[in-house]
Amino acid sequence: MLNQQLIREKAQLLSELLKKYAAKDENAAVLERALQTCLGDALTGRILQPLSRRDVPGARMFDETTLGGYSDLANAYADFQFVVTGDAQNPAALRIIGRLRERMNQKELNS
Repeated sequence: MLNQQLIREKAQLLSELLKKYAAKDENAAVLERALQTCLGDALTGRILQPLSRRDVPGARMFDETTLGGYSDLANAYADFQFVVTGDAQNPAALRIIGRLRERMNQKELNS
């Protein structure tokens, strides 16, 4: 069973960050439009079963556009995708995400 409160929290944060960046970056506006249905479902408690990763649009945009430069947005997207796909309930996935975040944070500190 998916944690609806956690899904709503992650969707709300992602939605807020998308609005912030959409005002200055067209790529964020494109992602905001692409995620509109998915975020709406998350905010209203309509995601009852784990989604497939391909059902959460936009992951490639962080590698292929300017969105990769916004670490807070990238983290919010990853967190949202993580909870709606049910990976948040997988201990192995949690460990992998933890290691990836450590590497990202270390990379930012060294920049």
